[in-house]
Amino acid sequence: MALQSLRTNSCPWCEVPALKFEDYPSVFPCHDHLEYMHVFYHNDSTQRIAQLTAWGVRTTTDNVLWRLQCNPTELPKPDLLHTIQVGMLKHLLLWIMSFLKLHHRLALFNSLWMTIPSYLSMTQPKKSFEEIVQWTGGEYKKMSHFLVGCLANSLHRPSNSECSAFEQVILCVRGLCELYM
Repeated sequence: MALQSLRTNSCPWCEVPALKFEDYPSVFPCHDHLEYMHVFYHNDSTQRIAQLTAWGVRTTTDNVLWRLQCNPTELPKPDLLHTIQVGMLKHLLLWIMSFLKLHHRLALFNSLWMTIPSYLSMTQPKKSFEEIVQWTGGEYKKMSHFLVGCLANSLHRPSNSECSAFEQVILCVRGLCELYM
């Protein structure tokens, strides 16, 4: 809300008054940040305060993005990117477990997982990989630092028929983990 210069009790999408939040669906105009910028910079203080307050916009300071003539709603949303990355890692972990079970490498992977030492902000795992039921965003990030190493070591010495698939799996996991870091 700070980037949009909206008050905390305002809708981030439209100009619905706080008392009408429950009246959904209702038709209220979307926030027009360029209009807010124009009113902020080109009106006297009494008129400006009255108009911006009616829209639910803060009147005490100008918005840095207004000076750049940037609409805050058009900026990339890091929370969405993080959610997408966490979702991709979640699916990756389920896929890795299935792949390792199929190739009878899950026990080796779990033993490698449990021997990872603590380092800097990363703590040593207390549970095997398959025992972990729920991951937090921070745990996904920490895990992604050593997932490729554990996976590559557990897929060491493949048979001739497994060689190509194992190389592709390692490249795929490495690419996704590099995107996340």
